[in-house]
Amino acid sequence: MTGIGYSEIKKHFCMNFLGRVENGKLNFNSLDWVKEKIKEYEGRVFKLSIPVPQRSLSQNAFYWGVYLPILAEDTGHTTEELHAWAKKRFLPRTHAVVMGEEVELEKSTKDLTKSEFAEYIMNIEADTGIPAPSPEEAGFISNKNGL
Repeated sequence: MTGIGYSEIKKHFCMNFLGRVENGKLNFNSLDWVKEKIKEYEGRVFKLSIPVPQRSLSQNAFYWGVYLPILAEDTGHTTEELHAWAKKRFLPRTHAVVMGEEVELEKSTKDLTKSEFAEYIMNIEADTGIPAPSPEEAGFISNKNGL
């Protein structure tokens, strides 16, 4: 298998069209402009990418600064040990062949979406029987002034 050189990459630039799905239909802010631009690419293959919100820094801070320390205190394990245990237990692993050798690749919590990360914490709660405090109780969400 050969790689793609820089000159080949330059041929495959990306044009972005921002839109929104409403009532099951894809709508663009400037539909006429999009229709005109798309005509230029007749017969070409395209990729539709829909961004998914990744795990937030607040979720990560809550996990490492609040929930893992609670688990550590209750179980006697370190936060690093508990994190390694939870990743092994709840995150999928994949395999790849590197330099002719099969290696196991661990997924990172930073690769989770916001909802996947919430589910990850719920799985830890279910397995340990130790509930996480609500983000409000931990001071991560303020209901003061609607915030």
